[in-house]
Amino acid sequence: MPKSCLISALAVLFLASCESTGSSGRDESESREPERALASENRGSGAGIWNMLADERKNKAARIAANRERQQSLAEQMERGREQFSPEVRRKLETWWSQFIRQDEAWLQSRYEWRALGEAEREVLVENLLIVMVRAYEQNKGEHFKRSRAELFEMGPTASPYLVAALAHGQGDAVIRRHCSELLGLIGRPALPSIERAYGRADLEEKMDLLAAAASMGTSGAPDSTSFFEDIVDDADDIRLRLRALEGLGKSRDSGGIPCLLRSLRDDDVSIRKFAAASLGGYPPERVAPALIDAMEAAERARRLNAREGEVVRNCARALKASTGQRFDRASEWRQWWSRR
Repeated sequence: MPKSCLISALAVLFLASCESTGSSGRDESESREPERALASENRGSGAGIWNMLADERKNKAARIAANRERQQSLAEQMERGREQFSPEVRRKLETWWSQFIRQDEAWLQSRYEWRALGEAEREVLVENLLIVMVRAYEQNKGEHFKRSRAELFEMGPTASPYLVAALAHGQGDAVIRRHCSELLGLIGRPALPSIERAYGRADLEEKMDLLAAAASMGTSGAPDSTSFFEDIVDDADDIRLRLRALEGLGKSRDSGGIPCLLRSLRDDDVSIRKFAAASLGGYPPERVAPALIDAMEAAERARRLNAREGEVVRNCARALKASTGQRFDRASEWRQWWSRR
């Protein structure tokens, strides 16, 4: 199935999952309906509770109808995707997929034959696995959820664009999105190109999700992830993006990110300095100790005017301890020890 069709199908699916799980996907206008009804009651109309119940029935009926339309649209898109394959290939795919669903031992061999057919066939497999993962979560079928998740992980780079699409298009239940993010983190470095491409087109919340996925890669994303995080720390306008990128740099443990972390120790924003200090612990003291001592000393002076500077002091002290094995409470003590070591 072409990627555009697949992503569109996933959008329908993930929107449907929002409603069926009854979580973060509920539209804000729905949540305000009881408020409007109660406000009507407070105005003395005498019919507020009945208006509220009537509104709830209307909203429920509208959601059921919308969900039915989305499911039909998804089925039509799936059918259009099937038409690109010959009857023989379709029979193979259907047989193999039936083996997966039945947990047939033959699937252990069939999945490799499926993946060997070509890109379009692999995309269909990714799509089916994503659908099973979503539905298994909705229906509390843990075994199907674990199996589909494991298969997606094994497919690595092939699955990455579709997991990224689930995050970059802002669709789906928060828990499902978390699982997509975790999968990308497990896949690691091969998923980074898809994340970076999607990041430039995403809105703020979607960028936060994409950064969380990249940060969860930890050391497996380095060193490729370092420049991605550095650009965001240095250039992003929103403080939340910069903090998430600093978190990613710290988790990567890539020494190539040290210069960016050291620059961040001199940032005007106390939160940036706090996160940068926390991320520098454990690196060679020759590279980080002088800057940490300077930052700790500056934060001690500024703490008289801003209590939050105390967090910078504490994180600098912890980072210095992690890097040196020593323990002191004040910057002057650290400086004295450093000069005599």
